[in-house]
Amino acid sequence: MAETNLAFSKIVATPTQTAWSQAYSAGRLFAALSLQTDIISEEEEHLNAQGKDLISTLESEFFTLENKGLDSIKQAITATISKVKSEIKISLIVCYLSDNILYLFALGGAKAVLKRGDKIGTVLQGGEDAEVKSASGYVQEDDIIVLQTKPFQRIISSSTLASSLESNNPEEIAETLAPHVHDKAEGGASSVILIYKKGELQDIPSVPLESSSNGEPSVENVEEESEEDVSAEKMIPVEDLDEEKVTSEEEAVPQKKQVEAVSIEPLSYEKTKLPSESSVSSPYLSDQMPRKRRMSVNFNLGFLKELPIRIPGRLSHSRKIILTIAVILVLLITGTSFLALRNRESSSSKALFTSVYGEAKTKYDEGQNLKDLNASLAQTSFREAKRILDDNKSKFKEGSGEERQIQTLLDQINKEISQASNGESAQVKEVDKTSSDLLSYEINNANANYFVQNEDKVFFLDGWDIKICPLRK
Repeated sequence: MAETNLAFSKIVATPTQTAWSQAYSAGRLFAALSLQTDIISEEEEHLNAQGKDLISTLESEFFTLENKGLDSIKQAITATISKVKSEIKISLIVCYLSDNILYLFALGGAKAVLKRGDKIGTVLQGGEDAEVKSASGYVQEDDIIVLQTKPFQRIISSSTLASSLESNNPEEIAETLAPHVHDKAEGGASSVILIYKKGELQDIPSVPLESSSNGEPSVENVEEESEEDVSAEKMIPVEDLDEEKVTSEEEAVPQKKQVEAVSIEPLSYEKTKLPSESSVSSPYLSDQMPRKRRMSVNFNLGFLKELPIRIPGRLSHSRKIILTIAVILVLLITGTSFLALRNRESSSSKALFTSVYGEAKTKYDEGQNLKDLNASLAQTSFREAKRILDDNKSKFKEGSGEERQIQTLLDQINKEISQASNGESAQVKEVDKTSSDLLSYEINNANANYFVQNEDKVFFLDGWDIKICPLRK
Protein backbone atom coordinates (compact mmCIF):
# COMPACT_ATOMS: atom_id res chain seq x y z
CA MET A 1 0.00 0.00 0.00
CA ALA A 2 1.40 3.37 -0.99
CA GLU A 3 1.88 5.97 1.70
CA THR A 4 -0.32 8.97 1.15
CA ASN A 5 0.18 12.50 2.39
CA LEU A 6 -2.62 15.05 2.30
CA ALA A 7 -2.08 18.77 2.69
CA PHE A 8 -5.28 20.73 3.20
CA SER A 9 -6.70 24.06 4.28
CA LYS A 10 -10.17 25.31 5.21
CA ILE A 11 -12.26 28.43 4.62
CA VAL A 12 -15.31 29.13 6.81
CA ALA A 13 -17.47 32.26 6.74
CA THR A 14 -18.71 34.06 9.82
CA PRO A 15 -22.14 32.63 10.77
CA THR A 16 -25.28 34.77 10.76
CA GLN A 17 -28.74 34.35 12.26
CA THR A 18 -29.95 32.65 9.08
CA ALA A 19 -26.83 30.81 7.88
CA TRP A 20 -24.10 28.64 9.39
CA SER A 21 -21.24 26.69 7.84
CA GLN A 22 -18.38 24.41 8.76
CA ALA A 23 -15.35 22.81 7.08
CA TYR A 24 -14.69 19.41 8.63
CA SER A 25 -11.79 16.98 8.50
CA ALA A 26 -11.06 13.74 10.35
CA GLY A 27 -8.32 11.50 9.01
CA ARG A 28 -9.09 10.99 5.32
CA LEU A 29 -12.68 12.21 5.63
CA PHE A 30 -13.38 15.81 4.59
CA ALA A 31 -16.63 17.75 4.31
CA ALA A 32 -17.90 21.27 3.60
CA LEU A 33 -21.33 21.92 5.13
CA SER A 34 -23.76 24.84 5.19
CA LEU A 35 -27.19 25.27 6.79
CA GLN A 36 -29.57 28.07 5.87
CA THR A 37 -33.07 29.05 6.94
CA ASP A 38 -35.53 31.86 6.29
CA ILE A 39 -36.88 31.66 9.84
CA ILE A 40 -34.98 33.63 12.49
CA SER A 41 -35.04 31.59 15.68
CA GLU A 42 -35.11 33.15 19.13
CA GLU A 43 -32.29 30.82 20.11
CA GLU A 44 -28.95 32.36 19.18
CA GLU A 45 -27.28 28.99 18.48
CA HIS A 46 -30.15 27.37 16.59
CA LEU A 47 -28.26 26.55 13.38
CA ASN A 48 -25.00 26.08 15.25
CA ALA A 49 -26.50 23.32 17.38
CA GLN A 50 -28.09 21.70 14.34
CA GLY A 51 -24.77 21.74 12.48
CA LYS A 52 -22.76 20.26 15.34
CA ASP A 53 -25.35 17.51 15.77
CA LEU A 54 -25.18 16.80 12.04
CA ILE A 55 -21.38 16.45 12.07
CA SER A 56 -21.53 14.24 15.17
CA THR A 57 -24.06 11.98 13.44
CA LEU A 58 -21.89 11.81 10.32
CA GLU A 59 -18.90 10.76 12.40
CA SER A 60 -20.80 8.01 14.17
CA GLU A 61 -22.38 6.73 10.94
CA PHE A 62 -19.13 6.80 8.95
CA PHE A 63 -16.57 5.46 11.41
CA THR A 64 -18.76 2.52 12.41
CA LEU A 65 -18.80 1.23 8.81
CA GLU A 66 -16.92 -2.03 8.45
CA ASN A 67 -16.60 -1.70 4.68
CA LYS A 68 -16.17 1.88 3.50
CA GLY A 69 -17.34 1.63 -0.11
CA LEU A 70 -19.36 3.90 -2.38
CA ASP A 71 -22.76 2.46 -1.43
CA SER A 72 -22.12 2.12 2.27
CA ILE A 73 -20.84 5.69 2.66
CA LYS A 74 -23.76 6.99 0.63
CA GLN A 75 -26.18 5.21 2.95
CA ALA A 76 -24.42 6.71 5.97
CA ILE A 77 -24.73 10.24 4.55
CA THR A 78 -28.38 9.66 3.64
CA ALA A 79 -29.07 8.55 7.22
CA THR A 80 -27.25 11.62 8.53
CA ILE A 81 -29.18 14.23 6.54
CA SER A 82 -32.50 12.58 7.33
CA LYS A 83 -32.35 14.32 10.70
CA VAL A 84 -32.28 17.80 9.17
CA LYS A 85 -35.52 19.72 9.61
CA SER A 86 -37.57 20.55 6.53
CA GLU A 87 -37.29 24.32 6.99
CA ILE A 88 -33.48 24.16 6.87
CA LYS A 89 -31.67 24.14 3.53
CA ILE A 90 -28.56 21.99 3.55
CA SER A 91 -25.60 22.08 1.16
CA LEU A 92 -23.08 19.30 1.75
CA ILE A 93 -20.05 17.91 -0.10
CA VAL A 94 -18.17 14.96 1.42
CA CYS A 95 -14.82 13.55 0.27
CA TYR A 96 -13.14 10.32 1.43
CA LEU A 97 -9.73 9.15 0.23
CA SER A 98 -8.70 5.50 0.43
CA ASP A 99 -5.13 5.21 -0.87
CA ASN A 100 -5.39 6.73 -4.37
CA ILE A 101 -9.15 6.23 -4.61
CA LEU A 102 -11.44 9.23 -4.25
CA TYR A 103 -15.08 8.99 -3.12
CA LEU A 104 -17.30 12.06 -3.52
CA PHE A 105 -20.85 12.72 -2.29
CA ALA A 106 -22.84 15.92 -2.84
CA LEU A 107 -26.30 17.41 -2.32
CA GLY A 108 -27.94 20.82 -2.12
CA GLY A 109 -25.91 22.35 -4.97
CA ALA A 110 -22.52 21.65 -3.40
CA LYS A 111 -19.76 20.58 -5.78
CA ALA A 112 -16.20 19.30 -6.05
CA VAL A 113 -13.65 20.80 -8.45
CA LEU A 114 -10.50 18.93 -9.46
CA LYS A 115 -7.33 20.46 -10.88
CA ARG A 116 -4.95 18.10 -12.66
CA GLY A 117 -1.99 19.71 -14.37
CA ASP A 118 -3.27 22.65 -16.42
CA LYS A 119 -6.87 21.38 -16.53
CA ILE A 120 -9.67 22.27 -14.13
CA GLY A 121 -13.10 20.64 -14.11
CA THR A 122 -16.14 19.86 -11.98
CA VAL A 123 -16.15 16.16 -11.10
CA LEU A 124 -19.39 16.16 -9.09
CA GLN A 125 -22.19 18.63 -8.35
CA GLY A 126 -25.22 17.94 -6.21
CA GLY A 127 -28.75 18.75 -7.25
CA GLU A 128 -31.02 21.26 -5.54
CA ASP A 129 -32.98 18.49 -3.83
CA ALA A 130 -31.92 16.32 -0.89
CA GLU A 131 -30.87 13.39 -3.07
CA VAL A 132 -27.25 12.38 -2.53
CA LYS A 133 -25.20 12.15 -5.72
CA SER A 134 -21.95 10.21 -5.67
CA ALA A 135 -18.91 9.40 -7.79
CA SER A 136 -15.62 7.56 -7.36
CA GLY A 137 -12.34 7.54 -9.21
CA TYR A 138 -8.57 7.61 -9.01
CA VAL A 139 -6.44 10.60 -8.08
CA GLN A 140 -2.91 11.36 -9.18
CA GLU A 141 0.12 13.06 -7.72
CA ASP A 142 -0.43 16.81 -7.06
CA ASP A 143 -4.18 16.65 -7.80
CA ILE A 144 -5.97 19.53 -6.08
CA ILE A 145 -9.54 18.91 -4.88
CA VAL A 146 -11.73 21.86 -3.84
CA LEU A 147 -14.94 21.11 -1.92
CA GLN A 148 -17.45 23.98 -2.08
CA THR A 149 -20.87 24.64 -0.59
CA LYS A 150 -23.46 26.41 -2.76
CA PRO A 151 -23.13 29.76 -0.89
CA PHE A 152 -19.36 29.58 -1.40
CA GLN A 153 -19.93 29.28 -5.17
CA ARG A 154 -22.06 32.43 -5.16
CA ILE A 155 -19.11 34.40 -3.77
CA ILE A 156 -16.17 32.77 -5.57
CA SER A 157 -16.57 32.76 -9.35
CA SER A 158 -15.02 30.09 -11.57
CA SER A 159 -12.41 32.55 -12.89
CA THR A 160 -11.41 33.63 -9.37
CA LEU A 161 -11.08 30.01 -8.27
CA ALA A 162 -9.05 29.07 -11.35
CA SER A 163 -6.70 32.01 -10.76
CA SER A 164 -6.10 30.99 -7.13
CA LEU A 165 -5.36 27.39 -8.13
CA GLU A 166 -2.20 28.51 -9.92
CA SER A 167 -0.56 27.90 -6.55
CA ASN A 168 0.05 24.32 -5.39
CA ASN A 169 -0.09 25.26 -1.72
CA PRO A 170 -3.55 24.87 -0.06
CA GLU A 171 -2.69 27.55 2.53
CA GLU A 172 -1.82 30.09 -0.16
CA ILE A 173 -5.02 29.24 -2.05
CA ALA A 174 -7.06 29.73 1.14
CA GLU A 175 -5.32 33.04 1.87
CA THR A 176 -6.24 34.24 -1.64
CA LEU A 177 -9.92 33.26 -1.40
CA ALA A 178 -10.64 34.01 2.27
CA PRO A 179 -10.84 37.84 1.89
CA HIS A 180 -13.55 37.43 -0.76
CA VAL A 181 -15.58 35.23 1.59
CA HIS A 182 -15.24 37.45 4.65
CA ASP A 183 -16.15 40.59 2.69
CA LYS A 184 -19.64 39.14 2.07
CA ALA A 185 -22.34 38.60 4.68
CA GLU A 186 -22.81 35.00 3.54
CA GLY A 187 -22.68 32.76 6.60
CA GLY A 188 -23.16 29.55 4.63
CA ALA A 189 -19.91 29.76 2.63
CA SER A 190 -17.32 27.09 3.43
CA SER A 191 -14.68 25.15 1.52
CA VAL A 192 -11.97 22.55 1.95
CA ILE A 193 -8.89 22.66 -0.30
CA LEU A 194 -6.66 19.60 -0.32
CA ILE A 195 -3.76 18.34 -2.44
CA TYR A 196 -2.95 14.69 -2.92
CA LYS A 197 0.59 13.45 -2.39
CA LYS A 198 1.89 9.89 -2.30
CA GLY A 199 5.20 8.43 -1.35
CA GLU A 200 5.18 5.48 -3.73
CA LEU A 201 4.37 6.30 -7.34
CA GLN A 202 1.99 4.12 -9.33
CA ASP A 203 1.19 4.05 -13.02
CA ILE A 204 -2.28 5.60 -13.05
CA PRO A 205 -3.90 6.40 -16.40
CA SER A 206 -4.64 10.03 -17.25
CA VAL A 207 -8.13 11.26 -16.43
CA PRO A 208 -9.87 13.80 -18.67
CA LEU A 209 -11.32 16.64 -16.60
CA GLU A 210 -14.01 17.88 -18.98
CA SER A 211 -17.33 17.80 -17.14
CA SER A 212 -20.72 17.33 -18.72
CA SER A 213 -23.38 20.05 -18.83
CA ASN A 214 -25.46 18.52 -16.04
CA GLY A 215 -22.67 18.63 -13.49
CA GLU A 216 -21.87 14.88 -13.61
CA PRO A 217 -18.28 13.85 -14.23
CA SER A 218 -17.64 12.99 -17.87
CA VAL A 219 -16.77 9.38 -18.59
CA GLU A 220 -14.28 8.90 -21.40
CA ASN A 221 -12.40 5.74 -22.16
CA VAL A 222 -8.64 5.75 -22.04
CA GLU A 223 -7.00 4.26 -25.12
CA GLU A 224 -6.57 0.52 -24.65
CA GLU A 225 -3.16 -1.06 -24.42
CA SER A 226 -2.23 -4.64 -25.17
CA GLU A 227 -1.53 -7.22 -22.47
CA GLU A 228 2.06 -7.47 -23.67
CA ASP A 229 2.76 -3.77 -23.05
CA VAL A 230 1.10 -3.39 -19.65
CA SER A 231 1.61 -5.86 -16.86
CA ALA A 232 -1.14 -6.85 -14.48
CA GLU A 233 0.66 -5.29 -11.51
CA LYS A 234 0.34 -1.78 -13.02
CA MET A 235 -3.34 -2.03 -13.85
CA ILE A 236 -6.04 -0.53 -11.62
CA PRO A 237 -9.31 -2.47 -11.94
CA VAL A 238 -12.38 -0.56 -13.06
CA GLU A 239 -14.83 -2.21 -10.73
CA ASP A 240 -16.35 -1.68 -7.30
CA LEU A 241 -13.68 -1.13 -4.73
CA ASP A 242 -15.59 -3.19 -2.14
CA GLU A 243 -15.86 -6.29 -4.36
CA GLU A 244 -13.74 -9.30 -3.72
CA LYS A 245 -10.72 -9.71 -5.99
CA VAL A 246 -11.20 -11.90 -9.01
CA THR A 247 -9.05 -15.00 -8.99
CA SER A 248 -6.68 -15.83 -11.79
CA GLU A 249 -8.95 -18.67 -12.92
CA GLU A 250 -11.90 -16.32 -13.29
CA GLU A 251 -9.74 -13.88 -15.25
CA ALA A 252 -8.63 -16.60 -17.61
CA VAL A 253 -12.20 -17.70 -18.44
CA PRO A 254 -14.51 -14.66 -18.59
CA GLN A 255 -18.18 -15.56 -18.19
CA LYS A 256 -20.71 -14.52 -20.79
CA LYS A 257 -23.74 -12.59 -19.66
CA GLN A 258 -27.17 -12.79 -21.28
CA VAL A 259 -29.48 -9.79 -21.18
CA GLU A 260 -33.08 -10.76 -20.67
CA ALA A 261 -35.99 -9.36 -22.70
CA VAL A 262 -33.68 -8.19 -25.52
CA SER A 263 -33.57 -10.24 -28.70
CA ILE A 264 -32.55 -7.73 -31.40
CA GLU A 265 -29.84 -9.29 -33.53
CA PRO A 266 -27.72 -6.20 -34.36
CA LEU A 267 -27.14 -5.41 -30.66
CA SER A 268 -24.20 -7.19 -29.03
CA TYR A 269 -23.67 -7.26 -25.26
CA GLU A 270 -20.12 -7.61 -24.04
CA LYS A 271 -18.84 -7.82 -20.48
CA THR A 272 -16.42 -5.09 -19.51
CA LYS A 273 -12.94 -6.55 -19.66
CA LEU A 274 -11.13 -7.27 -16.43
CA PRO A 275 -7.83 -5.57 -15.61
CA SER A 276 -5.74 -8.42 -17.02
CA GLU A 277 -7.56 -8.24 -20.36
CA SER A 278 -7.34 -4.56 -21.32
CA SER A 279 -6.37 -1.14 -20.13
CA VAL A 280 -8.37 0.91 -17.65
CA SER A 281 -11.39 3.05 -18.50
CA SER A 282 -11.94 6.48 -17.04
CA PRO A 283 -11.81 6.29 -13.20
CA TYR A 284 -14.84 8.50 -12.64
CA LEU A 285 -17.71 6.03 -12.52
CA SER A 286 -21.31 6.99 -11.94
CA ASP A 287 -23.03 5.16 -9.12
CA GLN A 288 -26.07 4.78 -11.36
CA MET A 289 -24.42 1.86 -13.25
CA PRO A 290 -24.96 -1.82 -12.27
CA ARG A 291 -22.63 -2.69 -9.44
CA LYS A 292 -21.54 -6.35 -9.95
CA ARG A 293 -20.79 -6.52 -13.66
CA ARG A 294 -20.89 -3.47 -15.86
CA MET A 295 -22.12 -4.21 -19.36
CA SER A 296 -21.48 -2.22 -22.55
CA VAL A 297 -23.98 -1.99 -25.41
CA ASN A 298 -22.55 -1.67 -28.91
CA PHE A 299 -24.62 -1.03 -32.03
CA ASN A 300 -23.45 -3.28 -34.86
CA LEU A 301 -24.52 -1.54 -38.07
CA GLY A 302 -22.60 -3.78 -40.45
CA PHE A 303 -25.80 -5.51 -41.57
CA LEU A 304 -26.82 -2.32 -43.40
CA LYS A 305 -24.27 -3.10 -46.09
CA GLU A 306 -26.11 -6.33 -46.89
CA LEU A 307 -29.52 -4.72 -47.37
CA PRO A 308 -30.56 -4.59 -51.04
CA ILE A 309 -31.31 -1.00 -52.13
CA ARG A 310 -33.74 -0.91 -55.02
CA ILE A 311 -35.06 2.18 -56.72
CA PRO A 312 -38.34 1.33 -58.45
CA GLY A 313 -38.59 2.40 -62.07
CA ARG A 314 -42.25 3.32 -61.75
CA LEU A 315 -44.10 4.78 -58.81
CA SER A 316 -47.53 3.58 -57.86
CA HIS A 317 -50.43 6.00 -57.72
CA SER A 318 -50.43 6.11 -53.92
CA ARG A 319 -46.71 6.86 -53.83
CA LYS A 320 -47.15 9.63 -56.36
CA ILE A 321 -49.79 11.21 -54.13
CA ILE A 322 -47.52 10.96 -51.09
CA LEU A 323 -44.61 12.45 -53.03
CA THR A 324 -46.79 15.28 -54.33
CA ILE A 325 -48.04 16.07 -50.81
CA ALA A 326 -44.46 16.04 -49.51
CA VAL A 327 -43.35 18.47 -52.22
CA ILE A 328 -46.31 20.75 -51.52
CA LEU A 329 -45.55 20.72 -47.79
CA VAL A 330 -41.90 21.58 -48.43
CA LEU A 331 -42.87 24.45 -50.72
CA LEU A 332 -45.50 25.64 -48.24
CA ILE A 333 -43.04 25.62 -45.34
CA THR A 334 -40.40 27.37 -47.44
CA GLY A 335 -42.87 30.02 -48.63
CA THR A 336 -44.24 30.60 -45.14
CA SER A 337 -40.74 31.00 -43.74
CA PHE A 338 -39.83 33.44 -46.50
CA LEU A 339 -42.96 35.53 -45.92
CA ALA A 340 -42.45 35.53 -42.17
CA LEU A 341 -38.86 36.69 -42.60
CA ARG A 342 -39.92 39.35 -45.08
CA ASN A 343 -42.69 40.61 -42.79
CA ARG A 344 -40.28 40.79 -39.91
CA GLU A 345 -37.82 42.83 -41.98
CA SER A 346 -40.66 45.08 -43.17
CA SER A 347 -41.87 45.66 -39.62
CA SER A 348 -38.36 46.49 -38.49
CA SER A 349 -37.90 48.89 -41.42
CA LYS A 350 -41.20 50.64 -40.70
CA ALA A 351 -40.34 51.08 -37.04
CA LEU A 352 -36.98 52.57 -37.96
CA PHE A 353 -38.55 54.89 -40.56
CA THR A 354 -41.16 56.14 -38.09
CA SER A 355 -38.45 56.96 -35.58
CA VAL A 356 -36.05 58.64 -38.03
CA TYR A 357 -38.58 60.52 -40.16
CA GLY A 358 -40.61 61.66 -37.17
CA GLU A 359 -37.58 63.07 -35.37
CA ALA A 360 -36.29 64.86 -38.49
CA LYS A 361 -39.75 66.28 -39.32
CA THR A 362 -40.06 67.64 -35.79
CA LYS A 363 -36.74 69.46 -36.14
CA TYR A 364 -37.77 70.81 -39.55
CA ASP A 365 -41.07 72.16 -38.18
CA GLU A 366 -39.20 73.84 -35.32
CA GLY A 367 -36.96 75.56 -37.84
CA GLN A 368 -39.95 76.80 -39.81
CA ASN A 369 -41.51 78.27 -36.67
CA LEU A 370 -38.27 79.98 -35.62
CA LYS A 371 -37.35 81.32 -39.06
CA ASP A 372 -39.13 84.67 -38.58
CA LEU A 373 -38.24 85.00 -34.90
CA ASN A 374 -34.64 83.79 -34.65
CA ALA A 375 -32.88 82.86 -37.87
CA SER A 376 -29.87 81.40 -36.08
CA LEU A 377 -31.91 78.93 -34.02
CA ALA A 378 -33.93 78.06 -37.09
CA GLN A 379 -30.78 77.13 -38.99
CA THR A 380 -29.64 74.98 -36.06
CA SER A 381 -32.90 73.02 -36.22
CA PHE A 382 -32.60 72.62 -39.99
CA ARG A 383 -29.04 71.31 -39.74
CA GLU A 384 -30.00 68.86 -36.97
CA ALA A 385 -32.83 67.52 -39.13
CA LYS A 386 -30.42 67.15 -42.06
CA ARG A 387 -27.92 65.24 -39.90
CA ILE A 388 -30.60 62.77 -38.74
CA LEU A 389 -31.66 62.03 -42.31
CA ASP A 390 -28.11 61.77 -43.67
CA ASP A 391 -27.08 59.30 -40.93
CA ASN A 392 -30.01 56.96 -41.55
CA LYS A 393 -30.79 57.33 -45.24
CA SER A 394 -28.54 54.39 -46.23
CA LYS A 395 -30.51 52.04 -43.95
CA PHE A 396 -33.50 52.07 -46.31
CA LYS A 397 -33.69 50.27 -49.61
CA GLU A 398 -33.08 52.54 -52.56
CA GLY A 399 -36.29 53.37 -54.43
CA SER A 400 -38.55 52.32 -51.55
CA GLY A 401 -41.37 54.52 -50.32
CA GLU A 402 -39.51 55.32 -47.12
CA GLU A 403 -36.40 56.37 -49.02
CA ARG A 404 -38.43 58.69 -51.29
CA GLN A 405 -40.14 60.40 -48.36
CA ILE A 406 -36.79 60.93 -46.65
CA GLN A 407 -35.32 62.38 -49.85
CA THR A 408 -38.27 64.79 -50.25
CA LEU A 409 -37.90 66.10 -46.72
CA LEU A 410 -34.13 66.33 -47.16
CA ASP A 411 -34.61 68.47 -50.29
CA GLN A 412 -36.85 70.86 -48.37
CA ILE A 413 -34.30 71.15 -45.56
CA ASN A 414 -31.45 71.78 -47.99
CA LYS A 415 -33.51 74.55 -49.62
CA GLU A 416 -34.00 76.32 -46.28
CA ILE A 417 -30.30 76.04 -45.45
CA SER A 418 -29.34 77.31 -48.92
CA GLN A 419 -31.61 80.36 -48.63
CA ALA A 420 -30.02 81.34 -45.34
CA SER A 421 -26.53 80.98 -46.82
CA ASN A 422 -27.26 83.07 -49.94
CA GLY A 423 -29.52 85.63 -48.23
CA GLU A 424 -33.05 86.55 -49.34
CA SER A 425 -33.47 89.62 -51.68
CA ALA A 426 -36.36 92.07 -51.31
CA GLN A 427 -37.48 94.84 -53.73
CA VAL A 428 -38.25 98.35 -52.36
CA LYS A 429 -41.54 99.78 -53.52
CA GLU A 430 -42.45 103.47 -53.57
CA VAL A 431 -45.35 104.41 -51.30
CA ASP A 432 -47.62 107.42 -51.94
CA LYS A 433 -47.68 110.01 -49.14
CA THR A 434 -51.45 109.97 -49.02
CA SER A 435 -51.36 106.42 -47.72
CA SER A 436 -50.29 107.71 -44.27
CA ASP A 437 -50.94 111.06 -42.48
CA LEU A 438 -47.72 110.69 -40.49
CA LEU A 439 -45.74 110.14 -43.69
CA SER A 440 -47.46 113.12 -45.34
CA TYR A 441 -46.55 115.52 -42.49
CA GLU A 442 -42.93 114.27 -42.50
CA ILE A 443 -42.62 114.96 -46.25
CA ASN A 444 -44.29 118.40 -46.02
CA ASN A 445 -42.16 119.44 -43.01
CA ALA A 446 -38.72 118.29 -44.03
CA ASN A 447 -36.97 120.54 -41.47
CA ALA A 448 -39.02 119.22 -38.55
CA ASN A 449 -37.94 116.43 -36.20
CA TYR A 450 -39.46 113.82 -33.93
CA PHE A 451 -42.83 112.97 -35.50
CA VAL A 452 -45.29 111.15 -33.21
CA GLN A 453 -48.87 110.05 -33.84
CA ASN A 454 -51.72 109.12 -31.52
CA GLU A 455 -55.32 108.22 -32.26
CA ASP A 456 -56.37 111.60 -33.80
CA LYS A 457 -53.30 113.87 -33.96
CA VAL A 458 -49.71 114.09 -35.18
CA PHE A 459 -47.07 115.84 -33.04
CA PHE A 460 -43.65 117.02 -34.27
CA LEU A 461 -40.94 119.49 -33.28
CA ASP A 462 -40.31 122.37 -35.69
CA GLY A 463 -37.24 124.10 -34.37
CA TRP A 464 -38.17 124.95 -30.79
CA ASP A 465 -41.93 124.89 -31.42
CA ILE A 466 -44.15 121.87 -30.96
CA LYS A 467 -46.65 121.54 -33.79
CA ILE A 468 -49.92 119.68 -33.43
CA CYS A 469 -51.77 118.62 -36.58
CA PRO A 470 -55.06 116.72 -36.79
CA LEU A 471 -55.33 113.45 -38.69
CA ARG A 472 -57.26 113.53 -41.89
CA LYS A 473 -60.38 111.43 -41.68
